[in-house]
Amino acid sequence: MSDEVIKEYGAILVDTSIFDGNGLRLEKGGLGKFSQFKRSPTVYLFPDVIKSEVKNHLENKIKLSRAALEKALNDAGDHLFFEGSELNDSKQTLIDSKEMDGLADSRIDNFVNATVALVFNCGDYVSVPELLAGYFSCIPPFAESGKKKSEFPDAIVLLAVETWSEQNNLKVLAIAKDED
Repeated sequence: MSDEVIKEYGAILVDTSIFDGNGLRLEKGGLGKFSQFKRSPTVYLFPDVIKSEVKNHLENKIKLSRAALEKALNDAGDHLFFEGSELNDSKQTLIDSKEMDGLADSRIDNFVNATVALVFNCGDYVSVPELLAGYFSCIPPFAESGKKKSEFPDAIVLLAVETWSEQNNLKVLAIAKDED
């Protein structure tokens, strides 16, 4: 994307699909580069709906990773983690760590701080009648068939960002992998 295109926009919005596509690795890779917004005049928007979706997906990823780690450690148990070994204590620390319980929250908080993201409540900007009108009229992101319900978060975010954009007189570049 050229610098001229980016300069045309005062804010950027990144859909949950982009977070998922980058493996929810908030601290490195493509998502880690979002820290550039800390030094940029471009406002990085992280609406509560997207933040909650990312947190939910991250918590699921952490649970799966924890289960895979526990399985691998149990598989290695007879030869590495015999009773009384220091490695056995390490295994318990890794699996039963209290840090894992709040890990998604702390990673998201660190991401928000690193990017200076503007987190806002979509409910402050969304008109329910407008949302329902789009739903019943099949206006994108709502499709004519399929799981319309799953598009409510996208519709809420888009309507909220549109209102926020108008109130702040800024164009918003929205980035997503979703086709609708």
